[in-house]
Amino acid sequence: MKKILQYDVARGRIPRPETVARQLDLLCPFGLDGIQFYLENVVENSVFPSVGAGENPITPEYLAQIRSCTDARGLEFIPHFEILSHLENLLALPEMEKYRDRPEGGHCCRMDQPEFREMMKAYLKEVIAYFSSDVVHCGGDEAFDLGLGRSRAYLEKHGLEEAFADYVNDIAAFLRSLGKTMLFYADEAIVYPKLRRLLSKEIVLVNWAYCGKNEVYEVENYHYSRHAAAVEGHRFWVTGNNMAEYVFLPFERLSENVEIWRELGKHAEAFVVSDWGSYENINPYVLTTLGTVYALKAFENAAYSKEAFIGDVETLILNRREDGFRDAFRILLDAGGTTYWRPELLYRGPLLPARLLEDPDSRNLCLGAGMTDPEKLEQLIRDVRSAVAYFESADPDSAAQPELFSDLRALSKRVLATVLRAKLCFLHAHNTGGIWFTQKELEPQIRLYEECMALMKDDLEFLRENWRKESLPTCFARAEASYLRAMETTKKALHLPETSLRVFPPE
Repeated sequence: MKKILQYDVARGRIPRPETVARQLDLLCPFGLDGIQFYLENVVENSVFPSVGAGENPITPEYLAQIRSCTDARGLEFIPHFEILSHLENLLALPEMEKYRDRPEGGHCCRMDQPEFREMMKAYLKEVIAYFSSDVVHCGGDEAFDLGLGRSRAYLEKHGLEEAFADYVNDIAAFLRSLGKTMLFYADEAIVYPKLRRLLSKEIVLVNWAYCGKNEVYEVENYHYSRHAAAVEGHRFWVTGNNMAEYVFLPFERLSENVEIWRELGKHAEAFVVSDWGSYENINPYVLTTLGTVYALKAFENAAYSKEAFIGDVETLILNRREDGFRDAFRILLDAGGTTYWRPELLYRGPLLPARLLEDPDSRNLCLGAGMTDPEKLEQLIRDVRSAVAYFESADPDSAAQPELFSDLRALSKRVLATVLRAKLCFLHAHNTGGIWFTQKELEPQIRLYEECMALMKDDLEFLRENWRKESLPTCFARAEASYLRAMETTKKALHLPETSLRVFPPE
């Protein structure tokens, strides 16, 4: 079975070629066979207007550099496009208006238009030349707008499943004429059972989902429970996640996700470890590396444990035994799990990114505050402080991978800022019903806010420095603005509603 790491270069940060090369050197010993670039329609070409993630496109020269990295290491380089949905950036352009299924926008194209179909074929033919693989991922996931716009009459006349299959099979046949095999997400085969017998058997289906069995996403979307039926009769791949988009790797979520795909992917041809960049693109690539190490090893070995993973990370980064590192890393792995948070809160989805970036007045954070155990939150703060203390006291230059160690040091402070902000949000929500608050009672909360802000200011500088080192400039302004909004909205945690007064007695 092939094991592939996917980078999202369509909607966020784009790794420098040297960043990719460094990661490949670290990951090849763990069984990596290739990489896949999630591109949507952002490659410079002569057919469509090239659309980067709001900033700049991927150039052929950049792809040539990445291919040099993979070719030199004997790795496969796979393209991942979108031929149906997730086309909102492309369709938003004025010159693409007539190809939108929904006139106001949306992210599905008009598959009833022969002109668009031929343009898509021409685009694929042009850009797949930059890749070494004989497979081409054509996306097809989350087609929420399908049949709701201009193509509705066409789909009603021909049948939704029949029209869908005709479009996809036609492009798959075109790719076969070029010596390529289509990969296509299993989403619609899950939702529309009739579609399963209509899709060409030469299409390789890819199933995915990045959560636990009982999380709200799976309960609503059935990617796991309907896997066998959706891919029956087809060759198939499976796609898990390395969890690099969270404030720190949430180990329970990561391990459960890999366990699910190990079970469902017994007969798969490939396991893709997806890296969706980071939450609002702010994380360093060290989490991509470490999350992928775990996914690669745990997918092959059901007995691969958290302690074994910690040992591998220790060897990779330090190349020596150090109990302080193991203890600190273990705390950071547990920070987003049930050691500190109630399961019903985690059921809603990944927790710590929201605690870092969402508005304290938002519904999600207010609901989360109601399910937060204050004693466990205090314990989490104490434990993360101890992890930060270890990383602050250690010398990065004594590590085998000093840059990775320094990134972990900065991330430990990001986790601390997050949990301090979580406490501020908790206090903010629970102060809502208060009537009188003396200035003395508020002083600890003010000090907490000041410490959180100091950490976030330092973290912002780390974000800026790390981005320059690891990523191309594209999208940085958007990521920075998102972080600045998180810092600004944190002030709301010191604002009590009109039903409360800060000073007693009131004037």
